[in-house]
Amino acid sequence: MMDENHIHIGYQVLIAPNVQFYTATHPIEYNERFVEDWDESSGELFFRTSALPITIEDNVWIGGGSIILAGVTIGTGSVVGAGSVVTKSIPANCVAVGNPCRVIRYLKFDYKIRTLDEKDVLQMRDLFCATVLNVNTRDYTEEEAKDWASCGERTERWKELLAYNQYVGAFDEHDCLVGFASMNKDGYLHSMFVHKDFQHKGIATQLLWEVERIARQYGVVHITSEVSLTARPFFEKKGYEVVKIQKCQANRLKLTNFVMRKLLNYK
Repeated sequence: MMDENHIHIGYQVLIAPNVQFYTATHPIEYNERFVEDWDESSGELFFRTSALPITIEDNVWIGGGSIILAGVTIGTGSVVGAGSVVTKSIPANCVAVGNPCRVIRYLKFDYKIRTLDEKDVLQMRDLFCATVLNVNTRDYTEEEAKDWASCGERTERWKELLAYNQYVGAFDEHDCLVGFASMNKDGYLHSMFVHKDFQHKGIATQLLWEVERIARQYGVVHITSEVSLTARPFFEKKGYEVVKIQKCQANRLKLTNFVMRKLLNYK
């Protein structure tokens, strides 16, 4: 392991022999890679380097001799074939092989993902309020949770958010909304909520992968989000870093949250 940045390894991960993890990376252009007029006596390196985190999510299997490069995330439940060179992130629930590593087939997804629009507003509102009042109360007082939930009571507010952000939702076999997330062209992730009865089922991971894919289509370099106390550990596992802690206005009250950021890997 070359661990100049964090290497996050999830639960029930199988890593075969001779797998290599490299968090370090260098500029592609040689004139950016090397220090001009380098002085050997300076004690500094003659080349420029940076380091990006690597995240291996739960239930991943990495075959022997594979190489995992800087900034890569391997999604929940995925399999990386032996000898692969993983230069870009791999989505959840798939089999990926080769140099460079490519997805060759997807495993079964439990939830259907689709773009949300105004016909979904009522389900979005109800899911948001129920999640805040039942899940986020682990980290916020009852008064804080009620004040936060009140911000989502107006359906017009959800229509406004849909106008400025692309929302995607996860639906179960009964076509009921069980989670949603958003992304816009500025790389701002406004929302990520999973139904109170569908926590810890991989839905947030699936949604995050989808909005990060959308961000790459927009050409976003950094994704930024304002993340709750409850969601911070999840985002940290996905390679997001805290930029600052803040008090954010909900309705009447100011609640603690974190500005978090992730550098997307396009290599």
